[in-house]
Amino acid sequence: MNWFLLLPLWFSTNVLAYILAPALPAFASLRLGATDNGNAVGIEPRLPDWLSWFMTPDNSLLGDATYKELNDSGYWSQVRWLWRNPAVGFESNMLSCYIPPHSMPVVHGDPSIRDGYPAKAGYCFVKLNSYWSLTYIKQIASRCLYVSLGWQLKTYAEDPSRVKKEPIARYALTIRFPTFYR
Repeated sequence: MNWFLLLPLWFSTNVLAYILAPALPAFASLRLGATDNGNAVGIEPRLPDWLSWFMTPDNSLLGDATYKELNDSGYWSQVRWLWRNPAVGFESNMLSCYIPPHSMPVVHGDPSIRDGYPAKAGYCFVKLNSYWSLTYIKQIASRCLYVSLGWQLKTYAEDPSRVKKEPIARYALTIRFPTFYR
């Protein structure tokens, strides 16, 4: 599927996610599930299944470890997490791509770039079959500009064996203007 053809669907779903974010925490309940970007499991506030398009599948409404460290666990923190990650469940389920297990990424740039602590600026372009991703990070003083377009394939450039374990890549159009990295 062409990334550009999916943009109107992505855009309309994200607008809806931004509008609904202030109301969504009211529907949350404490449930067991993935936390810290899928690296742990815990009982934390999560949206019901019928609102899963607005939920991050690998974190609760409390966010990942870094987000939890920098924010409280209250209502506005949960709303900000939903605004930071609008309609990720929709991107993960409806707009994602399947990567066959024998695929090998073609990488240009540096797959070790990151906007977290410690930050590492640069770019990484990855092509896997007919899918692609471009990640760009620019350090500006103590902040980072983060841009991710295409499908989230940088993880396969970091570890090509991941294709066999995680063959689904999420649609990506993320631009986070300078955020503190510490």
